[in-house]
Amino acid sequence: GGSTPPRDPCADCADDSVCLERRCVPRQCAAERCAPHEACIGGTCRPQACAGINCPAGSTCTAIGLCVQQACDGSPPCPEGEVCADGTCMEATCAGVACPEGTSCVEGLCLERSCGAEPCPGDGFCLEGTCTERACVGVVCPADKRCFGGTCADCAPGTWPPGDGAPCEPEQDAGTACTAHYQCGSGNCVDGTCCEAACNGPCSTCAGGSCAPLPAGAADAQCQGYTCLSGGTCGQNCTDDSACVEGYRCANGACTPKAAPGTPCSAGADCGSGHCVDGTCCTTACDAPCATCSAPGQEGTCVPSPAGAGCRPAATACDVPESCDGTSTACPPDTFQPDGAACGTVVEGTWGDCVLGATCSGSGTRTRTVTTSTCQAGACTPSDTAQSEACTVNTSGAPCGTPTYGAWSTCSFSSTCDEAGTRTRTVTRFTCTASGCTDPQTTTETGTCTRDTDGTSCGTTQAGAWSSCGYSNSCDETAADRTRTVTRYACQAGACTATTSTERDACARNTDGDSCGTTAYEAWSTCGGYASTCDESGVQSRRVTRRACAAGSCVDSTSNETRSCSRNTDGNGCGTTTYGSWSTCGGYASTCDETGVQSRRVTQKVCSAGACGDSTSNESRSCTRDTDGATCGRTGCGDRCANGLCVFRCSPTPACMYC
Repeated sequence: GGSTPPRDPCADCADDSVCLERRCVPRQCAAERCAPHEACIGGTCRPQACAGINCPAGSTCTAIGLCVQQACDGSPPCPEGEVCADGTCMEATCAGVACPEGTSCVEGLCLERSCGAEPCPGDGFCLEGTCTERACVGVVCPADKRCFGGTCADCAPGTWPPGDGAPCEPEQDAGTACTAHYQCGSGNCVDGTCCEAACNGPCSTCAGGSCAPLPAGAADAQCQGYTCLSGGTCGQNCTDDSACVEGYRCANGACTPKAAPGTPCSAGADCGSGHCVDGTCCTTACDAPCATCSAPGQEGTCVPSPAGAGCRPAATACDVPESCDGTSTACPPDTFQPDGAACGTVVEGTWGDCVLGATCSGSGTRTRTVTTSTCQAGACTPSDTAQSEACTVNTSGAPCGTPTYGAWSTCSFSSTCDEAGTRTRTVTRFTCTASGCTDPQTTTETGTCTRDTDGTSCGTTQAGAWSSCGYSNSCDETAADRTRTVTRYACQAGACTATTSTERDACARNTDGDSCGTTAYEAWSTCGGYASTCDESGVQSRRVTRRACAAGSCVDSTSNETRSCSRNTDGNGCGTTTYGSWSTCGGYASTCDETGVQSRRVTQKVCSAGACGDSTSNESRSCTRDTDGATCGRTGCGDRCANGLCVFRCSPTPACMYC
């Protein structure tokens, strides 16, 4: 009998499974549905090519079943979802995938940017004949949902999910702010704005909903390291780093990527990290005393320097040089030679005179100072010792015995500020003679002396005139301080030094009662106030207004001013006039005269020399009589008065013949 062919273990795989290593592997991992090129392997969606492959630590399996490092040598780990391929971080799903010209690797698939003649909007790619945004490539959504930014949501065409369970919103018009392509009706979210087109050209951005050139100096990945020029084109050459984007530098007229860690360099500008250490581009500043970035096999990584490398030289004779221990980047603590260790040079002084005894025997001793240095608490400290030895000399005339010294005189200085002076004293010394130490000789010895004169007055203080107080008016009692310049003389470092300062004094005064304006006088009143009718001494007054200071202000002060005045009252009546009786009318001119005179005594009260006194006079007046018919003229003739005249009458009598 013939043999039965082995049964295909994958013949019964369901539609939602894939046959891997002769077994059915589901495409659904718990709540996550794997991408078309993935399957649920070990409870995680992994590329189907990675079935049965276990990569070592620090590496991951790619879509084509290769294990690649998750970090490039000497660099930090690649971002999540990326691996190191050909020395550069790239998507893990695309590591080792070689795509035909005109396609790009996305999630391990080689895709075009357009479906037919129509370019896909935004960052979309053509997947299975449909333009699909970049984040949704490899995402498989249930039949009732669509992918938005890598997340499945139940939103009708023309709407998009805002998140957090909020209702779907309509797609936005060009010129509206956006954060993702799917939010825009055009499918193009460019630099945060919904744009009519993808603006995929170099140095292109969206302004007001339409594509516009980027400003000069802007960065664009399509310019391959160059900055944009005005007009929206990429730079083609450079003269310095300003024409290159961050991460590039100008070298030989071209913008080239800055060197990776571990590459030789001469300056930090050569390195992408900005750190050139020990002639090698380093990931960090690596500036610790025992750190190096050029260790063999570890170039570009900051590691501890090898053991024995010097990190701190000896600063002094008592210091100990420190070396790195090979395990730490820090230099060991500073240490010193032990106390008492010799340091420095031994210095021997000159021998002193041979000092003889009092016997003038010619034998004596001489001494010198020997200076040696030892370490004490890390410092080289000198110490002096006296060294003595025996000596002999010819004693004739040699000094001997112990000199005797008088008291020092008072120190004498050349000036008030002099700090170095001289003083004297007597010294009696003895010399050897044939009879012994017996020849005393007295001399005067001069020595120096010092004193501290700093601060001692050495001249008369000179004060300038006070400045004006600057009162605002004649009554103002307060003002800003007044000042004056004061020069004082004091000793400083042995010299008389002038120091000028400004002295301040508060301005204050009492102006109460001080005149502050013109005094106004009213007219004098009529002289009055006489003691009597005849009084000639009186008083007159007037109103006086004076302007005077009071409590700092100019105020009016009104008073009455009086003065004596006089008048002449001589002859003025001062009392009642008294009259005597009229005398008998008389004083007629003739017998027939009818008009006569009569008088009386009049006593008047009259002022004289200011007193009231009597003034007596006679007052007269005319008076009349009737003389008609009275006898007048010649006797016996019958003459008679008529109308005041004597009328003669004629008669034959001789005496009366005349009429």
